[in-house]
Amino acid sequence: MAQLSKITILKVDDYESGRYALTRTLYQAGFGVMEAAMGEEAINLAAKNPNLIILDVKVPNNLKAL
Repeated sequence: MAQLSKITILKVDDYESGRYALTRTLYQAGFGVMEAAMGEEAINLAAKNPNLIILDVKVPNNLKAL
């Protein structure tokens, strides 16, 4: 389980309850989790180089820069 603590996941979703549920599940599994609800916020967090990005494709603020 110690290896998972080094893995960071960025979850991008404007639907708060869905974002919360998945974030909580990932956190309980030992992953580091960052959350973003809007496109610009997601771009800023993506600059921190997460290992994985889980992206809702209909999130507000166009994400073409990713």
